Order: sequence, then structure tokens, then C-alpha cells
Amino acid sequence: MDDFGRVVENLGYEENYPAETLDTEGFEVTNVFGYEDDVMLEPSRKWLEYQKESGRPFLAEYFTGTGHHDYRCLSTRHGTEDFAEDDLLNQYLNCMRLQDIFLKNLIDQYKELGLYEDTVLVVSGDHGEGLGEHGRFLHGDTIYKEGLRVPLLLHAPG
Repeated sequence: MDDFGRVVENLGYEENYPAETLDTEGFEVTNVFGYEDDVMLEPSRKWLEYQKESGRPFLAEYFTGTGHHDYRCLSTRHGTEDFAEDDLLNQYLNCMRLQDIFLKNLIDQYKELGLYEDTVLVVSGDHGEGLGEHGRFLHGDTIYKEGLRVPLLLHAPG
């Protein structure tokens, strides 16, 4: 077990599916961290089917990586959109588009399995991204709104 697996176990999680254990065939690398987020959908489906069958409450966490540097989201099976003339901005926005597609696919999965109306979904970002505004790039050194403003979406039936 790697260090991250030990941390997850120590936090009380029963299961963990690190990227290294996922079947990546047919999925494109989108950054220095790994593959497009849809790589999580098949393991998610199997796990959710098991949870539904058990009838027990559950907590699932999906850590998306597509929106991270170095923004290689232009050659995936979902195609490319021209959002901006600036290459870096266009690459980043295509990665955000790819995360939107993953989120739609994930929500559709919960709906198909009959879990959506009984599930609280919380979607949050951990940071924004600087793309040259104020002379800052990435997210580690910007205190401006492009680095601090993050999404928070809630779906809470009832």
C-alpha cells in the first residue's frame, strides 16, 4: 500500500481507487497528473450498484484532475471548442468543458441507477486559476479573484 492509501485508510475510508489502478485504455492524458476524469465512471458505476444493493448510506468522493496544469484537453473523444484566441486560455477552457462533461456524465449515472433523488451532491473547487491576469499564472501565487473564486454547487433533494 502506498503512502496515500495508508492516509485514506487511517481516515476511516473502506475503499480507495487511485488513478494507478484504473483501466485507462481509451482515455487521454489531460495533464501532468493523469487522465480525463471519465476514467472514473466505470468503477463508480460498479461501486454505486453495490452500495445501492446494500441499502446502506454511503459517501463517495471524486477528485477531478482535468483542470490542472498543463491543460492537454484538446485531443479527447469529446472534441475541441474554440473559446479564445489565446492558446493557453483556450486549452484551459477546454479542460473546464471536459470537467463539465464528466460532471454531467456522473450525474446521469446517479439518475440511471435511481440514486439521484436520494443523494446530496456537493460540487466544489479547491482553487481558481491565474492565466496571466495581474501577471500571475497557475494558482499557487495569486490572491486575486481568478485564484480565489471557486464554484460551489449543491443538489439536496427535499
